Amino acid sequence: MSTKDQPELERPSFDELGQRGQSRYRALVKAASKLFTEQGYENTTLSDLVNAAGGSRTSLYQYFGDKSGLLHAVLEEHTNEFLSKFHDVRPDRNSEPREALIRVGMRFLENLNEPSTLALVRFLITENALPEDITDTFFRQGPDVLSRRVSEYLSELAKGGKLEIRDPDNAAVIFKNIIVGDLFIRQLIGVDGKQTQAELQKRVESGVDVFLNGCQVRG
Repeated sequence: MSTKDQPELERPSFDELGQRGQSRYRALVKAASKLFTEQGYENTTLSDLVNAAGGSRTSLYQYFGDKSGLLHAVLEEHTNEFLSKFHDVRPDRNSEPREALIRVGMRFLENLNEPSTLALVRFLITENALPEDITDTFFRQGPDVLSRRVSEYLSELAKGGKLEIRDPDNAAVIFKNIIVGDLFIRQLIGVDGKQTQAELQKRVESGVDVFLNGCQVRG
């Protein structure tokens, strides 16, 4: 029976699945993340996913609707994990701008430096058969959320007279671009390997200094 022939099932929320259902859900997401990035989205069959995760096709349809729904769940899992690592480094108005931005920049690069992040982004770039909305979903749930948080912090600094910033949204994007530079693309294509903490620290501190120099309040 094809995916289109499957009856429409009402999908429960994760909290409604119960312990056993949540375990199956996580197993399917974990298997999909591995198989999609290793084999490609189009080349990964529902049988591949069920065989790798255990369970049944019925569970897959019930939890995710179809393979596209499972891919969305993989992205949601990854972006939630990515953003969760910023909870303890969210800048506040009492932080010194340089110190706060270095913490954010370091956590950002540490996450980009992870093999799982590189594998997912390579997959999104190279896979031709993805659902149309998938890259938009990735940015909306992950990088755009981080940019918005940085923008809100920069806006507070500007209102408090600590920095001169006319467009906090654009400044947040510029900040990320300065911090990342060409590092991420070099890692994606295999020119550079995983960076050490000292290498990341040096890059972030230099980038923050350049950014703040351009945002100084001038009399």
